[in-house]
Amino acid sequence: MTTTQVVAVLLLAGSPAFAQSPFDGTWVRNYAKSDVPSSELKIQDAGRGAIRIFNGYDMGTLKTDGTKTSTGEGDETAVEKVSKNSYHLTNWTNAEEMSEADFMLSDAGKTLTLHEWDTNPKSGHSDTTTVFRRVSGGAGLIGGWKRVSVKDKEPRTWIVKLSEHEVTWTEPGINLTVRAATNGTPVHPRGPGIPESMTMAYTKEGPRAIHMVSKVAGKTVLTVTYSISEDGKTMYVQAKDENGQPTKGVWDKQR
Repeated sequence: MTTTQVVAVLLLAGSPAFAQSPFDGTWVRNYAKSDVPSSELKIQDAGRGAIRIFNGYDMGTLKTDGTKTSTGEGDETAVEKVSKNSYHLTNWTNAEEMSEADFMLSDAGKTLTLHEWDTNPKSGHSDTTTVFRRVSGGAGLIGGWKRVSVKDKEPRTWIVKLSEHEVTWTEPGINLTVRAATNGTPVHPRGPGIPESMTMAYTKEGPRAIHMVSKVAGKTVLTVTYSISEDGKTMYVQAKDENGQPTKGVWDKQR
């Protein structure tokens, strides 16, 4: 699972005893009507040529000489400094390569372009380019970075099924599935590269709204309210990141 996908994220079959939910179906992100995710990418100097990356969650201390570092049960990450202005990152799960990423600095160190792509069908088929502007720090990769644009090679898609007491939310592009009760009970999402300590809790707020809280290591990193329009053709997403910064998204129903 790629680093920007971890925050971003998110979100079965209904019982025949109940009418079909307006959430049921396939939804595609409407980029023209959606905000850029507000979560800030933070990269710290960890000393001795190592860095620490925070992108919705703490990826831990990573050397920049290409050495593999364990980032969870069965997960490993390696970062290699290719040049003064570029770094290459590779992720593995159970010794299988899953994804790669390039960090590229430009504009005298004021702009960071992050290109992430899956290399294994088990991880999905996402290919995303995110552009950040520096908000703190000096030269080099170290500092705070704010997203200014996100471009997916293929539009993001959700498949949702909601019954009276349960929701199943799937994002095929990153092989992510969440199946949870809608009473606020936390569950661990299933998918490659998911942090062991990540949980998601869903609460049904009537037939057209669901509230979700995502935590990593007990800390809230994302809260989201999903609501369906009266005509059932649009899903509105109101989110706040770990710093309380709001983001809105719009998803169109395909079928």
